Amino acid sequence: MGGSDSNRALTHIRLDDSGVIKEVEAAGWSLVEERETIPKSQYLCIFRPKR
Repeated sequence: MGGSDSNRALTHIRLDDSGVIKEVEAAGWSLVEERETIPKSQYLCIFRPKR
């Protein structure tokens, strides 16, 4: 993580993909697609409103 604050990584909120999916679905959205952009490190989730 770039930037001038070397402690930013310690204070930045991190959540694994299953946690994100659970939170967003609870807020009324449906998962459309999930991609792992960097294995075991970064991911992308695409959601749409539940119908």
